Amino acid sequence: MGEFIRIPKSVSDLRVMVKGGYIFADKSLLIRDLLNTESTGMIFTRPRRFGKTLAISMIDRFFNIKYREEEKSSDSFSGLRIERCPEWKESTHRL
Repeated sequence: MGEFIRIPKSVSDLRVMVKGGYIFADKSLLIRDLLNTESTGMIFTRPRRFGKTLAISMIDRFFNIKYREEEKSSDSFSGLRIERCPEWKESTHRL
C-alpha cells in the first residue's frame, strides 16, 4: 500500500515526535540561539497550535541533566538541524 505521513495529534514531547516518525517543523536551531545569547530570559509568544510546547520540550530535553543518560543511548536530536551546528558539538550536553 505504501508509506503514509504520521501527523501528530496532541503530541508535545520531542522524543515521541522523533522516535515515532511524526512530521513536524524542526525548530532545533532555537537551541543554537539560546547557546549564543547573553540574555537572561526569553519569552515565547506564538498563536495557538504553533509549537510552543514542543519547543519547550526540546529545550528541556537538551538542557535538563535528568535526560543525559537516556540521550547517550538514543539521541532525540539525531537528524535535526542543530546536529550540524558547531555549537552542538561544543555544548556540555554532548559530553
